[in-house]
Amino acid sequence: MQFFQLPREIRDLIHKHTFRYVSIDVGILELLHHDLGPRKHCLYYDQPAPIMDHALVLLCVNHQVAAEAAFILYSKSTFTGCPCGIVRFLWGIGAYRNYIKSVTLQTNFPGP
Repeated sequence: MQFFQLPREIRDLIHKHTFRYVSIDVGILELLHHDLGPRKHCLYYDQPAPIMDHALVLLCVNHQVAAEAAFILYSKSTFTGCPCGIVRFLWGIGAYRNYIKSVTLQTNFPGP
C-alpha cells in the first residue's frame, strides 16, 4: 500500500509521530522558500543541524506531503530564537506562519 492510499487520519498520526519536537531553535534551522521548480518548499541550514534534519526533509517530498505535514510541524512546536532570527524564519516559511501557535524570544541583554 502506498502512503497516499492510507486514510488521512493515519497519515496525520504518522506526521504527529515524525514531528514530535517540543522546541526548535531557529538559529540552527532556517526553513526558507526556494524556487527549485517542483520542489518549492525546501530546506536549507545555515549551520549543521541536529538529527531532526531527516524528518524535516519530508516537507520536500511533494506538495501534498508538505501541506499535510506542515500544519502538524508548525502548530505543535515552539520556535525559539532571537527577534531577528524569528522574523527571518517567519518570513521564510511564508503562509505556513499562520499555523504557528508558540514562539519564544531569546534576548541577551548586557549586564550592569
